[in-house]
Amino acid sequence: MIYRPANIYDGKAITKLNNKYYRAFLENDKQKGFLKTSFTLNQIESIIEAGEVVVAEFENQVIGYYLTNSIIETESNKAREFKVKGLIETGELGSARYVYQTQAVVEKQFMGNGVARELLKNLKKLVSPKFDYLIGYIDNENSNAKEAHLKSGWLIFADIEGGCLAMTKVTDS
Repeated sequence: MIYRPANIYDGKAITKLNNKYYRAFLENDKQKGFLKTSFTLNQIESIIEAGEVVVAEFENQVIGYYLTNSIIETESNKAREFKVKGLIETGELGSARYVYQTQAVVEKQFMGNGVARELLKNLKKLVSPKFDYLIGYIDNENSNAKEAHLKSGWLIFADIEGGCLAMTKVTDS
């Protein structure tokens, strides 16, 4: 297994994985995970160019990715940012450099083998110059995502429409 920063040539494979797990959400096939945010190839390429995507490669195929999204503004990102800023104002969270969206996908046959955890480790290394904390949304129906986040050391810190927000520190220091 190779873990590395994504390059522009990975865009189509990442988009294909993104669309596959977004369709699982749309088609109510949620038992092995799903995504609620779909990205176009152009959006994925922009996120890659921003240096916010890592991939897992097996036998020359991208079988997983982990990304942060600080460049494409979405309504859900705005809601997360609003929630975090409110918690900062009340002193429940400290002021820091937060990114309000993360997304991870690992092909089903590779799940449960630490791929997501290793991708997260590589993503943190990649984005550490830009962010102090990653914020992720976990849908109440996505038990796989919740379990994976908790196993990887994420802290659930707030409820938000239909799910919860979790955070993880980018560096251990």
